Amino acid sequence: MTKKAIIYVDNKENIIPFSQFLVSSGWTIISGDETENLLKSENIPVVHESGLTENINDKNDTFEVIRKLLNSNLKSDSSDNISLVCINLSPLKEKAGSNIISDNFYLTSILRNCFVNYKNLLVLTDPEDYHEAEIQIRTDCITDSFRAYLVGKMLNMISAYDGIVSHQIFKNSPYADKFSTYLSIPYKKIGKSLAGLNPQQEACIYIKDEDFSFSNNSLKKIYKDLPCNIITDVSFALEQIRLLFNYFRTQFTVKSVNCDNYEYTTQFTPLTGTVFTIAVKYKSIIGAALADNTLDSFYKTFTYDTDKISGAVFGCSAVIDEKVANEIVKSNFTAIFAPDFTNEARLILGNNKGIRLITISTEAEIGYDTEFINSGFLIQTKDNLLFDKWFIKTLNRPSQSKIDQMAFGMLLVMHMKTYSAVLIKQNSLVGIAQGDISSVDAVDEVLNNSKKNHQRSKVSENTDDKILADVLVCDTAISLCDSIKELISCGLSAIIQPGGLLNDDEFIKYCNEHDVVLVFTGMTHISY
Repeated sequence: MTKKAIIYVDNKENIIPFSQFLVSSGWTIISGDETENLLKSENIPVVHESGLTENINDKNDTFEVIRKLLNSNLKSDSSDNISLVCINLSPLKEKAGSNIISDNFYLTSILRNCFVNYKNLLVLTDPEDYHEAEIQIRTDCITDSFRAYLVGKMLNMISAYDGIVSHQIFKNSPYADKFSTYLSIPYKKIGKSLAGLNPQQEACIYIKDEDFSFSNNSLKKIYKDLPCNIITDVSFALEQIRLLFNYFRTQFTVKSVNCDNYEYTTQFTPLTGTVFTIAVKYKSIIGAALADNTLDSFYKTFTYDTDKISGAVFGCSAVIDEKVANEIVKSNFTAIFAPDFTNEARLILGNNKGIRLITISTEAEIGYDTEFINSGFLIQTKDNLLFDKWFIKTLNRPSQSKIDQMAFGMLLVMHMKTYSAVLIKQNSLVGIAQGDISSVDAVDEVLNNSKKNHQRSKVSENTDDKILADVLVCDTAISLCDSIKELISCGLSAIIQPGGLLNDDEFIKYCNEHDVVLVFTGMTHISY
């Protein structure tokens, strides 16, 4: 008796040769909609099934398909028997304004019922399994373990579909909590990376949906060539660029209070035409700068410390051109990412086989932070609030230049490992400390770091500039300490930190006596 197979696929990879194999082996193919049209265009005979059409006029047609699947039996010669079901969906295609009960929902109902009778069915949802299925069909030896494996993959796929439908409902519901009872946002595996962080580790990449920046134009194509450390560094650096432009692409303001309780609004300069460059190594920022053009921003990123860039990832918010490419090739970067590269830049950088070029959109993306724990993982909303309010604690207000540099510095420390501190000078990172055991240790380290870098810069640029930095930024509250006093003696003119310690008055008094602006934000940016 002729065996029957239902074929209805969104992912059409390898479906033509698999269908040709089935027909040549005497199978009858049942299908509908685009899949039916595709098979017919390849001269593959198809029997139309109205229960497999998107616009179902009679739900009984689908119920009849389900009935046949539930009653199919390997030992039966019934003409209703269906032996193979090949259905795959794209559950991650979340269309704006789409109906909650989407056109594909009836297909998941068919698949769920396949599970009930999976020992009598071969249920295929992944093109990667077609080859093994063909071998077992050809040898007439379909194992129970293979059937169970396939139905497990089917359940995994429809759980992702259900997850995205649930996510759509919650997203539009005024009653929904930020954290649902069951976390069911689907992520799709796109493949293993070249290596884990260490040789003994493996790593795999999952993407949330088709709009995720890595999916279409970069990692989905080249993930096999990227080790885990590059993927994480690119992701971390990209997050800083996105956050910066999310705040400062247009006019950004923050409510502020003077030391005499006078309330006003602090305005930050929009970054229209500004280029942000950043270097990251093992999720640690080792250089960052803002400038009017890409070349100057690149130079400023590494003005004070060029020793650590070997093996780093370099990110840029603007197109990389020929001039910048000629400078980049002089350094030993592992990867460069930008919105695009000119043809000349690609030719220059392409000569260095050790540099990966990654084209990635820098559009803003807000999400969640997750931390795996013993029996699950902790999830929290991402820390994307740069400032809520400014409290100007000194008699002097910050100048516009200092305001913008404070914002730039806070953006850098807010996702560094606590305790952290940075020194900014002329919109360039000139000192950095991250992951110290206390805020005082962070300031001690950032002072020593900046002194070394400043001395190196004086030698290389033949300058007698005595100012170490313009602005000090801390992610947690800091007391007045010897290192801060030394920084002020070396030209530091503005400090921004959360504040709120018992000895704040001593700090404020010292800053007033030395004409240093002190701003409290009233909020920490603790990060592990």
